[in-house]
Amino acid sequence: MSTQLGSLQISRTVISSSLSTYKSDFVGFGKIQYSSQDTIYCSYNTINRGHKFFIFRLLKKSIKVLHELDIECTDFTLGSKDEIYYAQFRDSELKAVSTNGVTRTVLRTSPMIILGRHINKDKEIIIGLREQGSPFPVNELCTRQIAVFDENNKRKLTFEYNQYGKKLFSYVWRLNTDLDNNIYAIDHINEKRRWKNSCSKTMRQFKLHLQRSQQCQYTKNAIQSSRYCYHRVKCHNSL
Repeated sequence: MSTQLGSLQISRTVISSSLSTYKSDFVGFGKIQYSSQDTIYCSYNTINRGHKFFIFRLLKKSIKVLHELDIECTDFTLGSKDEIYYAQFRDSELKAVSTNGVTRTVLRTSPMIILGRHINKDKEIIIGLREQGSPFPVNELCTRQIAVFDENNKRKLTFEYNQYGKKLFSYVWRLNTDLDNNIYAIDHINEKRRWKNSCSKTMRQFKLHLQRSQQCQYTKNAIQSSRYCYHRVKCHNSL
């Protein structure tokens, strides 16, 4: 695997030492996101133990829970003012909860179901989408997309196929972007998973695809596994 990762041409030094370690009695950490002042937003959603959403602060030797919210989701992302953007499992409404507890509906994507979600540095919303029904198997009748919405919540870009007409995605589970607004997606590529448990177990084995949104160049060089797929969608124009 280290030989394969070398082909990614990572030029910066990777520091692997641990700064701090914290333990908790939470059931799990399905998704965490850092805000400010050492404040962490955390959620989990499991079949047997239900769902929880915590906001906690990292102290020198412990974790202090600040708030516990009744938010059921498998993924979330934070807005510029720490609004929590989420959608319930297999739902078509993206909602946002403000810091004072007010909930509003941001997007309605029906009949499409919302999967992973992310907000980039330009305050644009990026979400994974799929059709209603069973997530697998994925065939030509399925719709599996990554969609980008501008600050006014209007769809700006959609990624679905490569230049050969082949679907790029199966089940977009997590999304992120870098400073150049390149989109990174963790994609589940088969059904060997208990779907309501959102704890991602590994990113060691993945498949890397490179796609240019304007020129539609698709690179087949990949690190593969049977369950996970790691995509990088490179955009020439600012998203």
